Amino acid sequence: MQELSISGSNTVQEVQHAFQEVYPYLKIEFYFPFQAKATSYRKEEQLSGNTVLERYMRYRTAAVIDISAYRTVAELEDDFAQLVGLRVQVFRKSGNLWIITSLTDDWSLGKQNNEGESFSKPGIPKPLEERVEDARFDNE
Repeated sequence: MQELSISGSNTVQEVQHAFQEVYPYLKIEFYFPFQAKATSYRKEEQLSGNTVLERYMRYRTAAVIDISAYRTVAELEDDFAQLVGLRVQVFRKSGNLWIITSLTDDWSLGKQNNEGESFSKPGIPKPLEERVEDARFDNE
């Protein structure tokens, strides 16, 4: 099991770095104010990298969040909300861009990272139909 330890003394950047050591093609961003089921993530609500988390954590206790490859993005985001009261959003690398994963929150972290890798490496990525077919065989 992969774990991410969160405490009030952590900065946003420290947590982001620890997460990206495991998933280099994903990143998490932190937002304020806290909303359990946020539907929008505006740039002006995003916390900067040097922000100390304690100031924004609704629950001031340290927590360990499971970031294993089989867990979905939705589960990870819910864990941040439920365990420490932080609003986060996962982004996936796509070439030189970071795209929000809200339409694929039901995908596992491993699948999201693999997808990011396939679109970020030089060369032409496989067409969608081939990637879907590959994923189907991976799940059998």
